[in-house]
Amino acid sequence: MFPLIFIIILNTLIAFAHELSKPLKTYLTKPSEKQQELKRQISILEKELDGINMSLNYTDWVKKQRQIFLLQRELPPPLSKQTLLNEAINFGLGYVFQILGSFILIIVSIYYRYVPVIVFDDKFNFSPFGKMIAFPTGVNNAISVPFWIFVTNFTTRCVANIFRR
Repeated sequence: MFPLIFIIILNTLIAFAHELSKPLKTYLTKPSEKQQELKRQISILEKELDGINMSLNYTDWVKKQRQIFLLQRELPPPLSKQTLLNEAINFGLGYVFQILGSFILIIVSIYYRYVPVIVFDDKFNFSPFGKMIAFPTGVNNAISVPFWIFVTNFTTRCVANIFRR
């Protein structure tokens, strides 16, 4: 019974890894207080700049533009170490969770390879696929762990694709 439920839960977590990692991504890539304050000041100055007519008040427009430029220079450059780290976290965290989950599934598959997940009565006939479904357990009318991983993986990915639309 443990492999049945554990494999369903783990495959669900793998299928929704990118969605489940979004809160962690926002926490890990949160800008510092100083950066947030600079961005807030820049947005305020840009709104003020939009209200200034350049042809009528050129000097005011240039002053605001210079203030915005000075504040933008204080922000880290786009190719800074922190920016690259944030992008690596945004891109790779979901894949890291998928790889870890897949590795755990491989270990479960190896450890429980001879344990049937579900055994049906003799009144069920799975021929001609009975041997393939039960491989490598050798138990008639059984579903093996590798086959159960395949079925739940396919099903949870289909369900995840439906929710992503």
